[in-house]
Amino acid sequence: MVEVQEPWQKDLFRLARFYWSIPYSHGFGRRLRFLIFDASNEKLIGIFGLQSPPITFPVRDRLFNYPPGQKVQLVNQTMDIFTLGALPPYNRLLGGKLVALAVCANEVRAAYRQLYSGRVTEMERRVLPAHLVALTTTSAFGRSSIYNRLKYQGQLLAESLGFTNGYGNFHLQRLYPLLKEYLASLGIDTAGGYGTGPKRSWQLMRLALERLDISADLLKHGIQREAFLFRLVDNLEAYMNGEADTPQFKDLAFADLAAYWRERYLLPRADRVDSWHSWDRLEILNDMISFEPRDYARNE
Repeated sequence: MVEVQEPWQKDLFRLARFYWSIPYSHGFGRRLRFLIFDASNEKLIGIFGLQSPPITFPVRDRLFNYPPGQKVQLVNQTMDIFTLGALPPYNRLLGGKLVALAVCANEVRAAYRQLYSGRVTEMERRVLPAHLVALTTTSAFGRSSIYNRLKYQGQLLAESLGFTNGYGNFHLQRLYPLLKEYLASLGIDTAGGYGTGPKRSWQLMRLALERLDISADLLKHGIQREAFLFRLVDNLEAYMNGEADTPQFKDLAFADLAAYWRERYLLPRADRVDSWHSWDRLEILNDMISFEPRDYARNE
């Protein structure tokens, strides 16, 4: 597992992400991206990316009783998985399970601590604890085959928090540039980027529909996404509720997680499925043209 830092790694991550049909997002706020390689042949197995979490996320927030005035500080010790998945032929060997296990690895927390320890936030000019205590995400299309029953040695890693209400804007992405042009013609600022929030496209689409006198129900795609929580500490509730000063981190080394995946998922799958033997790299092109849902998950 390699943290994305070098230019070629950034290019590879972006190229791999184009394999999936939902529009690519660079993420926002704090960001970490990782590539997972097959050590036997140096081929790319899969990728995952983390970003700053939404401050308001009802299915997460109902788990905790944040101390007054500390919600932002505590929530910002978590991150959101904005993309995750395996590439062929590894997706046929349940490679997505390996990538999902990897997000819990000690190495991810170490990379976060190294990057953000002592960093001053740009908007509020304060230093947050460099603890990464939990991850959240939502499936891309309904129930997730990657996160469902994801365990390590009998311990559930991806905890289901329920389903979203089926609203979003990914199905209107082709209209987004036109809607922005329309708002700009009305003198409305449509700039995005840092400081405008993670739901900028959603906000602008709602505003454009309102100005066009079109019902906001157009934003209902009807796909209820399953939300998940990854606990990286054993005392998450106590820490988020202000009852514990120090998070008690789980000890999950990537090498151990990978070895578990090999025995639990890879080898049994390889015995049952033959299609990975005959895989041809041209199939990637065919898959990209077909735009069918594939073995990945993305937070929207």
